[in-house]
Amino acid sequence: MHIARNAPQVFYHEGHEGRTAADWASCPARTTVPNRKSQQAVLRAALVALCALLALTLQTAHGEPSAPGLAQASFRTFLPIVSLPAGPPATIRFGTEIVGGQLIGVATSFTFGRTALYYDVSVEGGAGLPYREEWSLNGQRRPELDRAGTLPPTSGVYASGIALSTSALLPRGVYQLRLFVGDLPSGVGQATIQ
Repeated sequence: MHIARNAPQVFYHEGHEGRTAADWASCPARTTVPNRKSQQAVLRAALVALCALLALTLQTAHGEPSAPGLAQASFRTFLPIVSLPAGPPATIRFGTEIVGGQLIGVATSFTFGRTALYYDVSVEGGAGLPYREEWSLNGQRRPELDRAGTLPPTSGVYASGIALSTSALLPRGVYQLRLFVGDLPSGVGQATIQ
């Protein structure tokens, strides 16, 4: 049954459907179809009653009601330990340039005015495995910088760089590279352009 909002509340009694509240003012055996506000009020009242009942049934170690002793009681919270499988460990470093396949000027902070940010990745035991890079800038995902491929079959090490397609200066901010090897998280690297 659909009950329209803001419609006059209709009372139902067997054989007399559709009469309004005024029609039933003198009928002793009437029932109502609750509207949304009255349903919420009933649910709130039931929740308050349930909380009060729970508070009364809680007891301290001495068998006394716990409400007066809550300030002195000690509570423990148990949190589950959730561990996701990890891929092979990776080291990510940032630098000023790549010369002969080697990262030069290794640092984590760079001055504004760069058109490219260079990095190298070394994955321990990851030779020949597929990888995926996820980039973010100031905590915002930047999928246009992402890339995927296969790690070199002999070393698991590669060097690369990011730049804007317009060759404009890279914006200031915190650049973060999350590396996944075989779809498992393997490492995170971070560099700042100030």
